[in-house]
Amino acid sequence: GLAVFESGAFRAVAPEDPSRIRGVVSVAEDREGGLWFSNLATVFRLGIEGLVEMREGAEPLRDIACLKADADGGLWLGSLHAGLRRWHAGRWTTIGTEAGLPVSAVHGILEDGDGFFWLSSNRGIARVRRSELLAVADGKTVAVMCAIDNLCKGAAGGAVQWMNRLLGFDESMGLITPAPGWT
Repeated sequence: GLAVFESGAFRAVAPEDPSRIRGVVSVAEDREGGLWFSNLATVFRLGIEGLVEMREGAEPLRDIACLKADADGGLWLGSLHAGLRRWHAGRWTTIGTEAGLPVSAVHGILEDGDGFFWLSSNRGIARVRRSELLAVADGKTVAVMCAIDNLCKGAAGGAVQWMNRLLGFDESMGLITPAPGWT
């Protein structure tokens, strides 16, 4: 369950079905001070309005492995099957492989000081410009360029294969190796 420490005592805060909040895998605080919780079955936000289950339409948000608050007031959610989800200004956006994201499972999100998101996944680590993700989330068409390193195999070959597939090249032609200037 979930408890909040206020006025020197713990107070239970729970949805109608307390079992829905068990198994929390990620927590984030948004710009308004609301706390977001993900437990793979759904996502909750605890704010001044109380504990609210976040939904897209009538559907709960499932398979959300990580949460990352954004300085612009939005929230990024890493999905195990749909890439990145974004909540901003009351609207949900999905950025998946069809938009150019090289991974469909996002296990972790870290923003560096240079404006990049580092996304951990079951295929390695992808580095993507935050500005490009924001443009896609706002409905703009951009070329999302990222480098991915498949750390399990110790090679950046997955990124090259992905770029060749994206550009329509077969594996015997097209890009053959990443250049040092890739970002």
